[in-house]
Amino acid sequence: MQQGFTLLELLVVLAIVALAVAAVALAIPSEETRRAQQEQHRLEWVIAEAHMAAQRHRSTIALKRLPQANGYQLVGVPTSLTKEPWVLLHDCGPCLQLAPERIELMGPAR
Repeated sequence: MQQGFTLLELLVVLAIVALAVAAVALAIPSEETRRAQQEQHRLEWVIAEAHMAAQRHRSTIALKRLPQANGYQLVGVPTSLTKEPWVLLHDCGPCLQLAPERIELMGPAR
């Protein structure tokens, strides 16, 4: 009767465990990826809310994105959206460096 495991059996189990650990490590997003996704969602929200404000007021809202040291600042955001400080100044670190850009959001035609 055999006692214990052979070296080959132990190596196979070790390889399976290593593959499982690698798969889990690859599935967890990095901090940089998580911050970029969070910033994307925040910017999408601000743009959607500004677009709805433009439609409500039947006007055009021009948003401008200005680069800052650790992110960017939005200029032209409707005052109804500026209750939270993160709406104007986006401190996203080096993960998202954007060039200045103007976004025009127009309401329905009169």
